[in-house]
Amino acid sequence: FFCLKGLGITMMSKFNGQHLEGSEKYMAGLSQTYKSAFYQGVLGYARLSGVQRGTLSTTCDLFLTDGDLCKEVLVTIK
Repeated sequence: FFCLKGLGITMMSKFNGQHLEGSEKYMAGLSQTYKSAFYQGVLGYARLSGVQRGTLSTTCDLFLTDGDLCKEVLVTIK
């Protein structure tokens, strides 16, 4: 799980905190558990980088299949 979380952190920096919904395609076919770890990295690093929670919630709405999971993970991020 830690590796997927780290990949999420790397992915967030690749997208420069914008258009994070584009990261969803990299998780296609993985289990919810693995996706959750990845999104913890993406969303956690985004929050640490100053991206507002509301902005991230709006981004979760743009996900094609993982929007609900994105919002579930976002709730756990401080």
